[in-house]
Amino acid sequence: MGLCPICFERLKSPVCCVPCGHVFCNVCIHRWRTSRERPLRGVFFNYQSQETQSCPQCRTEIHNLQRVRFDDHEIQENDEAEIDPWEETDDYSTILKSVYNIWSRSDVRKACLSAQNKILAVPFVQKCWDVGKFCVGKVGTFVTDFRNVEGGHEVQMEWLKNQAKEVFVTVNNKIASHPKVETLKTQWSNYSEDSKRAILFLLVVTCVLTLADAQNAQGFLQSVVLPVLQAALSIILEIVAMLSYCITRPIACSLHCLMAIILMVLDMLGAIIRTPIVILEILLCLPYTMIMGLTLFLSNAVGTILRTVLPIGLLLYAFFPGVQQRVREIFAGLQQN
Repeated sequence: MGLCPICFERLKSPVCCVPCGHVFCNVCIHRWRTSRERPLRGVFFNYQSQETQSCPQCRTEIHNLQRVRFDDHEIQENDEAEIDPWEETDDYSTILKSVYNIWSRSDVRKACLSAQNKILAVPFVQKCWDVGKFCVGKVGTFVTDFRNVEGGHEVQMEWLKNQAKEVFVTVNNKIASHPKVETLKTQWSNYSEDSKRAILFLLVVTCVLTLADAQNAQGFLQSVVLPVLQAALSIILEIVAMLSYCITRPIACSLHCLMAIILMVLDMLGAIIRTPIVILEILLCLPYTMIMGLTLFLSNAVGTILRTVLPIGLLLYAFFPGVQQRVREIFAGLQQN
């Protein structure tokens, strides 16, 4: 087995570049193809880095990568599945696979899965999960209805106000009709005036302490509650970003396909229009080409005849008196005429 032209070591999981045929390590060629600068459109339309399509050895455009197989001994020696997960290597894909294999067989993962199942089995957690899915569905329906509102910003703002009033009335009615609220009203009516004043005083003190804690940077709200809310908000934003990407990516691909089809049709029309013009040009130039070729042929033929016959005539005139007499008679006849 040869050496890789990139890392200058023995080929590991060799792949062949099609159509140039140069062979590299699988990791080396993928690292080469992902080491170029990422274009701006790749930032918005693709999470993966943009791959260069040129061979590092001959700069030929790479259409595909084909796995290369040698004899069985070398296959077994270089097979990625047989690599020791604890072996030191620069192959990042192998490192990730090794970490995943170690994690999948570890007792910590089993303990985490067991804890996850137990947490999800708690009724309160299940209710929270159901409430979260219900809220996400309501938010999606609200966004869809808001987009379908026609008539400009003023109509949309009026629609938002009406929706807010309806939600407030609905929540107020549900709270007022809840059995626990009815029980609290009954209990509150059974309290004495002194008990009611004490409860109100405790509520005021609780509100004051809560406001004071909120202004303290080391308080419970800013040091405990606020990080939890920020983490939840980050999770929601990541989910929204993922959904937006899943929606916009097919649209962008469709637009790219449409542009490619339009360019293909334009190229075909250009070829159809250009072909008769080229044929007509060839037909118009054909007579001129034939005349020029015939003229060149005649001039070459006359020159060849003159160069061949004239020396022979001169020799005959010089050495044969009969020829000289015949030539004089011809010139005398021409002069008489």
